[in-house]
Amino acid sequence: MNKIVFFSDWKKMYQHPTPKVHPFVEVPFLDKQSHHDADAYVQINMQHTHHVKEPFREPFYNYIKQSSKPSIVFETAVLRENCAEHFKDKYYRFSWNSFLWDEGNFGPMGNGPDRWNKIQSEQQIEVKPWRTTKGEYVLLILQHVIDTSLVRMIDKYGSYYNWFHHTLSLIRAHTDLPIVVRPHPKHGMYTEFFDAYRVPEAMDMFPDVYWSSNQGSEKMQGGKYLRKDLDDAHAVVGWTSNALTEAAIYGVPVYPMSGGAMVCPVCPHPFSQIDKVNEWPDRQQWLNDLGYCQWTYDEIKDGIAWNHIKNADLS
Repeated sequence: MNKIVFFSDWKKMYQHPTPKVHPFVEVPFLDKQSHHDADAYVQINMQHTHHVKEPFREPFYNYIKQSSKPSIVFETAVLRENCAEHFKDKYYRFSWNSFLWDEGNFGPMGNGPDRWNKIQSEQQIEVKPWRTTKGEYVLLILQHVIDTSLVRMIDKYGSYYNWFHHTLSLIRAHTDLPIVVRPHPKHGMYTEFFDAYRVPEAMDMFPDVYWSSNQGSEKMQGGKYLRKDLDDAHAVVGWTSNALTEAAIYGVPVYPMSGGAMVCPVCPHPFSQIDKVNEWPDRQQWLNDLGYCQWTYDEIKDGIAWNHIKNADLS
């Protein structure tokens, strides 16, 4: 590729790094003459869900989509436990066309352990053995209702409520274990969209369904409070939440409802087996590859991340 365009206008809203190496160029969006010949574009996240209009971002997303050209997508990191607060010290996903596992291209897989070892040391991540005994409940992880990754959920189920009701039905069809529902830290915001406010209504329709006791914005974050919910969990269910990745690292079996979840490579068992104690695959190669799915501010700026994904097969 000879020209990949990053719109300088993004900087009005975001602090993501701009690669300072060829073939990246930074130009204003309205200067169409300077970027009409781009081979690809850089975008922040992806287009938001159907119901939330983004007056600032919509023109950029629509232009890139209508160009039918590849895009490099920035998104928050997968591994971010105990991570730095300053944006220049954080990690970011940097991938072709999507930040989701089954849609994005993160470059070559089968990577060595160097990046994972570095991230594990920095964030003090403990990898626990897979559970070999039955737990006390199924933990159901909720996501923010305007999360971009829920577009496919809404396309498939019609509403957040419908997905939640279907998921409770599916769990209950295969196990009698109690179901503990863990809200997103922003649960309660935008609940008018997709009937998300009806989540408690669905919970009342099934026996032994309870809210997590770890309530409050701080306790609904990942890390130690998530681990409290994981300690006695038999299995974890969710859409694409990063909490699913944390659960697998913590050794708790995961049953993702979307192929876009970054945890999918280590989740081989069908939902029908959720009540069983199964054998689970070795996670080392998956962890190695996750290390190559996220990059620091300087690694992106200096072209190190680009060197990893530039030869990806986009056919």
